[in-house]
Formats: sequence, C-alpha cells, structure tokens
Amino acid sequence: MIKLINQYIDEERIYGILDQRDQMFYYISYEMREKILSKIQNEGILKVADLATMLDMSSEIAIKVIYKLISQFQIKGSFS
Repeated sequence: MIKLINQYIDEERIYGILDQRDQMFYYISYEMREKILSKIQNEGILKVADLATMLDMSSEIAIKVIYKLISQFQIKGSFS
C-alpha cells in the first residue's frame, strides 16, 4: 500500500504526507493547500500549532507539511 501511495504522490495524483514510521497517509486537499499558501503569502506567518489544529494532525506532521510546501513552491524568507 505504501508503494502505491508513494507512486500516486510522485505522479501528483494525490497530495499529502506519508508518515512511514506510523504508516499513516495525511491527505491535503487542493483547497486546503491553497488556503495554507495564501495564509503564508498574505499574513507572512504560519504557526505550527495553528496548522496542526486546522489539519487535525500532530505538530510533527504539520512541520512536514510546511517543509513540503516551502520546497515545492520555493517559498523564500526566514523561518523559525
């Protein structure tokens, strides 16, 4: 199942984070991804705790979501 999910992620058929340690897949819809990106671009700040609450996931996975968005969309700035 993990190989199939990884293949779909690579082919951009689905978007999300695959937590291989806990064997969980966290799907992030297009609308939610756009909402997160606009929050970063408009407000210039995104708190991990707020994102974790919004997506109903742990802070650790929320950080992975942020890293993935920063990497994929080449967001520039300072991060702390």
